[in-house]
Amino acid sequence: MTLIAHNLMLHACAGRAAEAARRRLLVVRNPLAGIAASRLCTDVEERLAAHGVAVTHYDAGQLEAIGGLASHAHDVDAVVAAGGDGTIRALAAALLGTGVPLGIIPAGTGNVMATEIGAPSHPDAIAAMLMTGPIVEIESASANGAPFLLMAGAGFDARILGRLDLAAKRRVGKLAYAAPTLAVLSRLQAPFQVRVDGAEHEACWIVATNARHYAGRFVISPSADVRRPGLHAVLLAPKGRIGMADALVRLALGRHDGVSGLTIVPARRIEVASAQPIQADGDYLGSGPLLVESGGPRLALIVPAASLSAPSQPAAR
Repeated sequence: MTLIAHNLMLHACAGRAAEAARRRLLVVRNPLAGIAASRLCTDVEERLAAHGVAVTHYDAGQLEAIGGLASHAHDVDAVVAAGGDGTIRALAAALLGTGVPLGIIPAGTGNVMATEIGAPSHPDAIAAMLMTGPIVEIESASANGAPFLLMAGAGFDARILGRLDLAAKRRVGKLAYAAPTLAVLSRLQAPFQVRVDGAEHEACWIVATNARHYAGRFVISPSADVRRPGLHAVLLAPKGRIGMADALVRLALGRHDGVSGLTIVPARRIEVASAQPIQADGDYLGSGPLLVESGGPRLALIVPAASLSAPSQPAAR
């Protein structure tokens, strides 16, 4: 355990034992995470201050700096990620296994984790969740040794992320994905080999997911649930560009049964031996082989009370 994590755990114990008494929060903002991040974060902080919560916030100019900002935490009851899934992953890397609560202000582009737990979008409700919301334990997984909470993938979607203009993403949000998606679709790569728990598969797109949703509210794995341990391997091997385009439309519409070349299986270890573009929680990680393993350390995540009563899916086996 790092010194940072140890200090955070000591100061968070009171907040974990008595969740209604969270009065000191460290908010870490990612100014690059989305076009609405700054306004929403300010609104939430104003609501928190009105309820007597002491808020310290820091801005991180680069994703790599976010986890390091946790070292500025002193006498806090929880750390809050103000941004998208990449911001959450970066902060969680410093908090996994420590029991330190992590809260969310969903101010990113996709906000998959926020969708998974049913996080509210209104500042008043977000502030209430951060102050009094219960805690659930989220199991992490790893991609080439790096922790992630939602998903990691190789092939098609990572190739899109490698072409994504981040400046355009900040300006226009999800519209920035249109051009790179069309570019990758027009030059669809050949399928590659994927080993899932020892079984061989062929795919041009593999997503190892602990989440039901993808890219916001699209459902990619209907039986997955971020609150349950285990991964699902979503493998797509359509026939040509037309097949891929048809698969994307059907997946977007939630029509999984009609997707040609789609396989979804429970998984604990996923291997791609060949060099492919790879991603984790929506962040491009470069190109190379990929090894995904489930069963990593857990994150204490603050959720809305309604999340505890929502039905969960069967665990992957």
